Amino acid sequence: GAVPLFWTAMGLAGLAGVLTGPAIGRYGLRGVHTGLFAGMSAAVGLLAVAPGSLPAVLGSAVLYGPCFMAGSGLLAVWSHRVFPEQPSTGFSATVFFLGLGTMAGPAGAGLLADAVGLRGALWATALLGAGSLAMRPRTRPVPRVRARLRRGPLSRAGQR
Repeated sequence: GAVPLFWTAMGLAGLAGVLTGPAIGRYGLRGVHTGLFAGMSAAVGLLAVAPGSLPAVLGSAVLYGPCFMAGSGLLAVWSHRVFPEQPSTGFSATVFFLGLGTMAGPAGAGLLADAVGLRGALWATALLGAGSLAMRPRTRPVPRVRARLRRGPLSRAGQR
């Protein structure tokens, strides 16, 4: 069926995510961010346009796989640049909120699909992703305004 084919194609195409580093080097964080969100939005949009079409399902998988996989690499590089003095803390916070979104997004899309149908939920998801292109990520380091956060109880324990 189409579902196993989608997941297989998405996983295989996701291997292209290893090119995230060179892509960031060439196009920058904002350029790669734009490409990833545009690709994911187009992938979901393909399913909304032609949900029963095998070529659309395959095209969606091939677009979505690398974009999704590259997202993790993008977040790692971004958090290191924005939080240079605490890159692991920045990345942990980023992954935490990504996890929340990974749980809330499908749940919300499911509720929306119950209300307006699957095609409507797919369109809403594609448009939300496309709308996020207007929210360009910060790429400059965060100023050192919260030194106390960097010197929390765990960091003091190692200094004793």
